Amino acid sequence: MKHARVLHNGVELDITVDDADRLLLADGTELNETEVTWLCPVKQPGTIFALGLNYADHASELAFEPPTEPLVFLKVPIP
Repeated sequence: MKHARVLHNGVELDITVDDADRLLLADGTELNETEVTWLCPVKQPGTIFALGLNYADHASELAFEPPTEPLVFLKVPIP
């Protein structure tokens, strides 16, 4: 299960994406992915420090050699 922020009908919403990739509100209402705009996962603007834990899975899918150390990267706001 994953959590995300979206814009739906002009309203910013926190949603859950379940194991079947359904977009669900807290009350269980399902949203259609074509009706939402995906937003940044955090509300405050600023730099996000991220750790790419699933990079090895993607590397194996594409026949790349996975890194020997965790992949760390920054996501900075674009003005």
